[in-house]
Amino acid sequence: MGVVSTNSKQMKGKRLKTWNKKIGQETVYIIVFNNYVAVGNHYGNTQTDNAGWASIDEFIHGKFHAIIKKRLGEEILKEVLEYISEHLLFSKDK
Repeated sequence: MGVVSTNSKQMKGKRLKTWNKKIGQETVYIIVFNNYVAVGNHYGNTQTDNAGWASIDEFIHGKFHAIIKKRLGEEILKEVLEYISEHLLFSKDK
């Protein structure tokens, strides 16, 4: 995927929504947490997990957009950005 490997124990936050796509033996995913977005892939177990993360601000300003468009499509990227906009960016105003 072109992102750095992570240790899930380093990342803290409430998981809000996940998108997955199976491509052959690979699963590509996006996970939105309350304070960051993780983008990665795996081949069925945590030993093959390869992911990177971005703050919400970094993500909405383009981090991982090219990877998501290439691997999951423009429509999924749009869904993720809309979800973040509706549930995180303006949540304090609701």
